[in-house]
Amino acid sequence: VGRIAPVLGGLAVVGIVYGALACLAQGDLKRLVAYSSVGHMGFVVLGIATLTPAGLNGSVYAGIAHGVITGLLFFLAGAIKDRHGTSEFDRLGGGLYARLPRLGALLTFGAVASLGLPGLAGFWGELLSLIGAFRPSGLLDRPYFLVLLVVALVGLVLTAWYLLVVVRRVCQGDDVIGARLPVLGDVTRHEVASWGPLVALTLVLGVWPGLLLTVVDPAVATVLSGGGS
Repeated sequence: VGRIAPVLGGLAVVGIVYGALACLAQGDLKRLVAYSSVGHMGFVVLGIATLTPAGLNGSVYAGIAHGVITGLLFFLAGAIKDRHGTSEFDRLGGGLYARLPRLGALLTFGAVASLGLPGLAGFWGELLSLIGAFRPSGLLDRPYFLVLLVVALVGLVLTAWYLLVVVRRVCQGDDVIGARLPVLGDVTRHEVASWGPLVALTLVLGVWPGLLLTVVDPAVATVLSGGGS
């Protein structure tokens, strides 16, 4: 395990940075959301590679938060494409706040949750994985994991960058295409019913991490102790 973990950690931070760079190169919202999964899964693998309670708790938390937040973002990207006939940034033209304010607000919420804003679900998994990398298991080379920590932090900065670019390019600016859309409507009741639980989970897991950690921590302790054998 001590020989495999450093390799996993190295692959994890490569995935974090590669995923962010791939997202920065995208011109389509749905493809960007898909590529963002690469970076988020990097934090899951990094937490596992640290072989620490904090890291393993973080990996589980990051995986669950990713499922909730990215699921919401895919819903939102699909709703934007349905209304506009495209999810390409250049053809969307910005101005979503002016055109569809509730949909724009939800997209911004999903973006800041995905970048790991404190108080939302994406924060805790990334934080715990980074704590695990800062103090990895005694079986591992700490200086090496400190390098991985720095690379992962660079990936976090790039992640924040591409998600804020999404908000700027899609949501901000003047509405220049609204008059050309044949069908235009903001968030519907059915969409509220579908997306509401994901929004609520993002908030609850962000402000109450113990709700999940109290369930996960005993299993993590069992794994690190060798399954009790």
